[in-house]
Amino acid sequence: MLYLLSIEDAAFSQLKAYYDGEITADFLLEEKDDFLQMIHDSGCMEYARIVQSVCIQKAEEIYENLQAISPWKERFKQITYENFLDAD
Repeated sequence: MLYLLSIEDAAFSQLKAYYDGEITADFLLEEKDDFLQMIHDSGCMEYARIVQSVCIQKAEEIYENLQAISPWKERFKQITYENFLDAD
């Protein structure tokens, strides 16, 4: 969303208007399908998935080199990034 808000494009003007307090959440909900399509078409979700994948790979590298004993090493993984694994 931050990406979309930073772009100077008329296609995202209503989204910016919402965050600027110029339109209401009710209006946003009335136009929900259009907003969801705009977000989909922007490519920001694909970009976010790629960034998330890179971060998970880095977390796995750190985890593998983590010098901790069981069960604390596994617990660390559970509370930090395990929920993001196989999220597809």
